[in-house]
Amino acid sequence: STNTEIGSIPLRGAGIDTTAAATRLALAPDGGTLYVNTSPIAVVDTSARSVAATLPVPGSYAAIAVSPDGKQLYAAANGSLYVVDARTLTVSLPIDLVALGLDGPPVDIALTPDGSFAYISTGPPFVPEFEEPRPGSLAIFEIATAAVVARFPGSPRKVAFRPDGTLA
Repeated sequence: STNTEIGSIPLRGAGIDTTAAATRLALAPDGGTLYVNTSPIAVVDTSARSVAATLPVPGSYAAIAVSPDGKQLYAAANGSLYVVDARTLTVSLPIDLVALGLDGPPVDIALTPDGSFAYISTGPPFVPEFEEPRPGSLAIFEIATAAVVARFPGSPRKVAFRPDGTLA
């Protein structure tokens, strides 16, 4: 690797708020689409090196991930999980993560290699000054049932899997 810039993709002028830095990228498995957690989410055509569309998911975007088959984009923001059809760019109704016990802001999301579970890392929830701070958590969210099946204390900043899915 030479650490040489080979090009750039302009985000300005596509109706995207560029005042906040994008902190997450999610690349479709075929490499043809790149999602950027701007506001709104930028959908980039990597061949054309341009913004092809934007996704009107409310709020600021802490975490995005593409399903292993490339058919869905998952965006966790403001206490909700949004599922986006990658072909039509249709955003589903939000899944309320707070109602499922995840009260901290989403920090990262990763899908298991088979796409059946999402591991969602949350930061510490906001608590009033007079209360003891609570830690964030790592939740295992089952896609098929839209349910949290396990939760662990702690707040990893990044979540990833080995290709065989044996370790997160």
